[in-house]
Amino acid sequence: MYVNCDLAFTVPENHATEAVKKILETLSAKLLLGARGDSLNIKASDESTVEVTIYALKGKCSFEEVLERINEYMELITFALKNGFGMFDVTSSFLYPDGEFQNYTLC
Repeated sequence: MYVNCDLAFTVPENHATEAVKKILETLSAKLLLGARGDSLNIKASDESTVEVTIYALKGKCSFEEVLERINEYMELITFALKNGFGMFDVTSSFLYPDGEFQNYTLC
């Protein structure tokens, strides 16, 4: 089972593609995603919006351990955006176990 986390960020106009690049560079330098069975989808949905979906494999881990990993990814993503642009907004953030319809809003 996976625990999914959907995030959307707004960055300065015409910088979404650059933001995706900065996120990918930061994550590739800091993490080995496949080693944990986790994966990410990152895309620029328009000129100022970046969408990120984190798929964290639960496996035999506790839910709390999975949340810690998701938090680690989120910290690295926000670090990349902060250092790259100085200013960005989180426009949506949801967490949900794979196959469930109940979303949990992240604050």
